[in-house]
Amino acid sequence: MRKVLISRDTQLNMVGPATEKTGYGIHFINLAKALNKEVSVSMTPRSRLDPDLSNDQEIREMTNTPFNYAAPTICIWFADAMQLFAGSYRIGFPVFESNILTREQMYHLCNLDAIYVTSCWAWDVIEDSAVKFGIRKPSLPRIEVMCEGYDPGVFQRRDIQENYLTLGWRRPYIQNVGKWEERKGHPQIIRVLGEVADEGYEFTFIGLWNNNFNPSWREHANHHLTMNGFYQTKPGVYAKGECLIILPESMKTSYDVANFMSMCDFGLYPHKAEGWCLPILESMGCGCPIIATNYSGPTEYLSPECGILLEPEGFEDIHDDIFFRNANGQWAKVSDKQVKAAVIQMLDSVGHESIHELGDNAERQAAKFTWSDSADLILTDLKAEGLIKGETDR
Repeated sequence: MRKVLISRDTQLNMVGPATEKTGYGIHFINLAKALNKEVSVSMTPRSRLDPDLSNDQEIREMTNTPFNYAAPTICIWFADAMQLFAGSYRIGFPVFESNILTREQMYHLCNLDAIYVTSCWAWDVIEDSAVKFGIRKPSLPRIEVMCEGYDPGVFQRRDIQENYLTLGWRRPYIQNVGKWEERKGHPQIIRVLGEVADEGYEFTFIGLWNNNFNPSWREHANHHLTMNGFYQTKPGVYAKGECLIILPESMKTSYDVANFMSMCDFGLYPHKAEGWCLPILESMGCGCPIIATNYSGPTEYLSPECGILLEPEGFEDIHDDIFFRNANGQWAKVSDKQVKAAVIQMLDSVGHESIHELGDNAERQAAKFTWSDSADLILTDLKAEGLIKGETDR
């Protein structure tokens, strides 16, 4: 990618959730920081600044930079709440999981000057939704794909030694990171791993599933574990045959998560839909091969050279009363049979050169999608539209 050289007196406004506790927040914080390296960013948090970030000097500087009403503004937020921000040129950056948007969401998006999306899949969803509600092309703002990124300075291969936390764990190690949700395929993971345990395989699965928005998530997980033959041996640890499922408390820092991902042999992500799914990309950055559904946002960076891709076998109506009460549309379906076959194939390859090649490929593929790359895409677009001044470094 050619670098766009921008004067430091150029300003850009950013509006979004200033927190690292949600995917939206991680997107907002990291993209703002990457852009701030090239232009002067004014950060306006939705609601308030997360107290955990109050000591971050760069964030303090961005939040103290006055909002420039003559500058373009990028708002990272939900598609149905895009009307509440200002700026000379208003760019909405929604991340969504449904294959069709609601009339209300489309109303808000059509109120913008431009729309950024994370993938070609999301672009198609907006255009299909416009057709559904009779919105003609002239009424639809221009749409551009601006991929999210990851931090290669944190999520990289590390030589992690076994320690007291892994005492009693049994190789191979399988991981999944993401708050407990039906959409992320967590109940299916438990079902499939129960069947794999019945086949006589040995493994340890670790699920970082802490969900701050659903305090009863462990009760739901315990129910599914019990129904599939796992019994609790101690808090957060479940056994079936020679297999373990570990559900630890959330890890404190991104470095802890990166160390954990580097320690694992592969990741298992049979999602029904994802807006982007940063943990898959971060796993790849750590050289961890993945099993993932080849659908929705992750299709922008997934590659069969990086692991095993699960192909959707149909679609089902969205059914999650916790996070998608008013959603319409559908999610992808992947059969337990397909997920089980992929898990067994990956387990059988652990210790062989083939899985190391998958890890190497995953690491190289992830390196194409950093926050710096995301910022360059945005600055290139703003320059091409005449919204900021700059020149291209040839």
